[in-house]
Amino acid sequence: MINKTYQYTLDSFIQLAKFIWNARHGNKYVNAFRVYGSGMVGLFSFWIIDVFFDSKGEWRLGVSTSTLTWSEIGLAVVFTVAFVIVLVFMSKPEFEKSEIERLKRIEENQFLHRITPIILLSQFSLTNNLHGVAHYEDSEELARFRELIANNDSGHVRLLGLSGTGKTLHIVKAFEDKGNMENVFYCDQVSHGNFKSALQLLSEKRPGCTVVLDNSPKGVFAEAINSYGNNIRFVSAYYDPVDVDYGSYSVLNMKDIHLENVVERIIDNNLTRPISGENRQKLIIHSGGIPFMALLLTQAYNKTSEIGVINNSVLIEHLLDLHEENANNQRIAMRTIALLQPFDYAGGNSETAKYLIENNKFTPIVDNINRQVLFHKVVKHLKERNLLEEDASYINMRPQPLAIWLVGEWIKEQGSGFIDTIKELAAHPKSFYFPIIDSWARRLEFMQDNADAKKLYGELLKLHEGPFADEDVICSDLGSRLILAMSTVNPKAVVSCLYGILYSKPIDYLKSNLQGEARRNIVNALEKLCFCKDSFHYAALTLARLALAENEEWANNSKGQFLQLFHVALAGTECDLKERMAVLNELYEQKNTYKDLLLGAIKGAFDTYNLSRIGGAERFGFKSLVDFMPTYKQINEYWDSLFNLSVSWMDLEPDVVEHFAGIVCVNARMFVRGNRSDLLFSFIDEIAPRLNYNWGQMQKALIEIKNFDVLTPQNSRTLLSYIDKLKPRSIVTEMRNAVHDIYTHEETSVDILNKEELVVLPFVEKFIDQQKYLSDEIIGLVANDKEYTSWEFTKNVAARIPNEDIPQVLEKIYGYIIRQNSNFYSNWLVRFIKCLPDRHNAQEMAKKLYENGFIKQGIALLAVIDDDAFSNLNFLWEYVATKKLEYESISSYYSVIRLTDVENLLKVVAIIKYHSKESNSVFDFLSQYWYLDVLYEDDRLSSIYKEVLINYDLQSNRTNYEYVRQVERVLEKTNDNKFAKTINSKLIAYLSFNSSILRVEEIYPILLTKFRAVIWDEFIAALVDLDNRPGFFYQIRLAIGSGFGFSERTLFSDHEEEMKEVCKRHSQYGPIVCASLCPILKSSGSGEDNEEFHPFVIWLLNNYGGNKMVLNELYGNMCTFSWNGSMLPLIKTMKNCLLKVRAKAGFHKQVYKWVSDCLKQYEADYNKERQNEAYMRMAYNYKFNNG
Repeated sequence: MINKTYQYTLDSFIQLAKFIWNARHGNKYVNAFRVYGSGMVGLFSFWIIDVFFDSKGEWRLGVSTSTLTWSEIGLAVVFTVAFVIVLVFMSKPEFEKSEIERLKRIEENQFLHRITPIILLSQFSLTNNLHGVAHYEDSEELARFRELIANNDSGHVRLLGLSGTGKTLHIVKAFEDKGNMENVFYCDQVSHGNFKSALQLLSEKRPGCTVVLDNSPKGVFAEAINSYGNNIRFVSAYYDPVDVDYGSYSVLNMKDIHLENVVERIIDNNLTRPISGENRQKLIIHSGGIPFMALLLTQAYNKTSEIGVINNSVLIEHLLDLHEENANNQRIAMRTIALLQPFDYAGGNSETAKYLIENNKFTPIVDNINRQVLFHKVVKHLKERNLLEEDASYINMRPQPLAIWLVGEWIKEQGSGFIDTIKELAAHPKSFYFPIIDSWARRLEFMQDNADAKKLYGELLKLHEGPFADEDVICSDLGSRLILAMSTVNPKAVVSCLYGILYSKPIDYLKSNLQGEARRNIVNALEKLCFCKDSFHYAALTLARLALAENEEWANNSKGQFLQLFHVALAGTECDLKERMAVLNELYEQKNTYKDLLLGAIKGAFDTYNLSRIGGAERFGFKSLVDFMPTYKQINEYWDSLFNLSVSWMDLEPDVVEHFAGIVCVNARMFVRGNRSDLLFSFIDEIAPRLNYNWGQMQKALIEIKNFDVLTPQNSRTLLSYIDKLKPRSIVTEMRNAVHDIYTHEETSVDILNKEELVVLPFVEKFIDQQKYLSDEIIGLVANDKEYTSWEFTKNVAARIPNEDIPQVLEKIYGYIIRQNSNFYSNWLVRFIKCLPDRHNAQEMAKKLYENGFIKQGIALLAVIDDDAFSNLNFLWEYVATKKLEYESISSYYSVIRLTDVENLLKVVAIIKYHSKESNSVFDFLSQYWYLDVLYEDDRLSSIYKEVLINYDLQSNRTNYEYVRQVERVLEKTNDNKFAKTINSKLIAYLSFNSSILRVEEIYPILLTKFRAVIWDEFIAALVDLDNRPGFFYQIRLAIGSGFGFSERTLFSDHEEEMKEVCKRHSQYGPIVCASLCPILKSSGSGEDNEEFHPFVIWLLNNYGGNKMVLNELYGNMCTFSWNGSMLPLIKTMKNCLLKVRAKAGFHKQVYKWVSDCLKQYEADYNKERQNEAYMRMAYNYKFNNG
């Protein structure tokens, strides 16, 4: 039976010929077919040649072309026989099987090509550089890791570990040991543009497969799981052991493996010559616990010939495999490359690379050579040896111990010139040097387990010797950033350096010289050093010194960080409370210098609630320190020590008693909740006698404890006795505490106001009977606005003061105020005067205050005592007219009076109109009553308000930013078409030729939704009038078009056909305007592949694609957006939309050129963003979301 699949295909015939000719050498039929085939070719060739040369209709060799001869019959027979043989062979199962396998191979190769950058793991394992390691060094822990990696039942797995710990090697071996790698794939280019589409294809075509994501940040890993994790099992590897979110996958961390044993076995099993115990130990130490570094060092040792103890330089030079030619220059180039993590290289063409390569301070090459060529060769060599990792344009030296050694050699060679190098770099713009210094600092971090790095940093920071132990370096942005990087590796060396240089400096010097970025870096470094118990003491003292020289307002400035150290929990240190008490005692010896700081620390030390701290200081590279958690016994001992210090201090300096009184009041409930009522009572016994028991704030705090906290019967009795002892001598304080008692004891309700009145009335009677209104208690009420004073108390006191005593009261109050600063203001006084039965008694005082410069207080009082004719308002406006009063000051009057009836509102409007012709002045008054319905419902008031809004001077120097909101409210609450049309005309006239200071364009969304038909003709005529009114279009485009988004907004929403008519009727500029404002995207489903241009965009391209200005505006619209996270998904979406346009026929040729240009630009943008994200990943381990 002939196989019909291949029967009529020329391709199969050719493949059959190949199959016969190459694969079936021993088959006699094949040999026969070869003879027939050769004969056929010969005869056919003979026939063609004869026909070509025959000019008489007869064959030159005597064969006729007009009649069928035996030769032609014979030729036909040959063809027939050959064809039969072909059919016979095509029916043979061997050929059919071969063809199926061949087609499968073709399909597989095509599939593998389509999933680039993903490849088969088996393919990767063939090219994976094992660096000549003798054999795989195993352990039980590694075997357990491999079992979890290879076992599908383990689900998704994330393997974390420093570069060089063998993550990739272990993953490959895990699947090799399992014996089945057919359905396992590998990808180390997770930032590749085709990465997501490749995963999508794998998910569809190879469900159940496993994909290894090498060098994959957790953001990429998590997104892959969320998008494709149901069909694909993922195994991820990454170099940051803390880059993990637990939950949706298993986490394996190489830091949990005892790699020390593996490192030793690697050294022992890869040695090819004898080694002394001392040299062997040297290899172990220099490896830094990194297996790859151990292998490289061992191989380097094998190349040496020294018998004695080898030095570092010999080892490293052999490790780097420097060529004899230009060896020194290669070494210098490698040091420069190692400086940054990562190095923005871009083939040597980036600004950073050009600067560092050509600068003699960073790359001190003496020879006159082409440095670019040298670096190109060195980078290539390091890549071949797998000593460089690459992501986009960035390269990074690995493993970390090697890189840090090279950096150390570079810094040592700098010597005293290091300061000059930093200064030269700092002379450049910050945008240039900041990425360099930041990448440099990243290199110096994460070396906590490397003895060489600790030793190096100790040398660099050594007082009087190291290049970093210099005040100019410490006070520089660059030097301080590097010190911050080293602080977690050798905290002792860093704190010794900072304490030795900064602690003895005068306060003024620290304020003047340690500023900005440098100060923030040093404070951050000290914050970290305080966390570590080995450096806590001197770091805390240095931080205290900087707190005295504070020049920042950040919550975590040096003062804030210092005070936090003495909290009992979340203090930001692993030191116990005794060590912290030692710091306080040392500062107490200099209490005159550190008085306020010490008092603040003691206050915070008693606080046990609302404790928090900003995370980050606990991170020491890949390790995290833990806050010290004290026991109750330790807290009690700490508090007792603080109590003893406080008492000693009060004995020596009585002026601090008030400070400690405040500290105890604030923390009173903390003592009770901490089961230390005894300590609270001890403090009261020490402080109350020193205050003659006049301690109203303490009584208030004890009342809160009585009402809120649970005490033992004995403590309750003691508490009540103290409440009675501390009874304030001031009636006002006693009243406030009584009101505070009911508000902390009773549930808030309407009845509580009645209870408040009943509580305060006895105090009112005492206040009046004892004539306290003539004492300093009335001054206390005027002066202390911060504490709550019952309205019932104020109202009843004002009502009951004898009328004949009022002048004396007012005179006393005036005498107090006149001695204060002119900006003094008392809300209580305004309320008190307002409650007087005859408040006009205060007229004279109010005017005197005003005339003596107390403008705000005087105007407020004039407002509350004004008569029904608003005489005081008239008086103030006369002062405004004569330039004796600033117009803005009159707002104090408006803010105090609160009118509710229309008649009074109209009276004030009449006064304002009489004195001012500006509509803005009336607006400033009426806009404060936006909440009154009468403003919109009363015909008289509403018409005035609308007139004010219409006539409002948008170009006035006295702008009111409430204008837009007020116009919107009127449009919302009324249906006045005339008002809407007039406002539209006003906005068109203004926006066409003026900048929109008040953002009045924001009024258009409601105009175009509620009053569209009313304003449309005038509005659209102005919008497309680009010749005469370009400003109008320019200023409202973001408010009504797609704006900073891509979807429909006010202008287009449900009005697409109307906008098409605009294009047709206003053919010159209508399409251009619409292209700038139209919605860009219309999602037809989820996912970036389903994004497509909005139908209006396609309509524009179909109808106006030949207009370059339309295309330019459309591209500008596409590029106007606000976006969070990674830009790559957005760029891909835009590219997909453009590709769909390019694939569609029928557009103007200009459209296809525009599409091509846009794609080129987006491709450039994509590469730029990918490069930026690569830097952020490598430098900061930054995780990008999807935007």
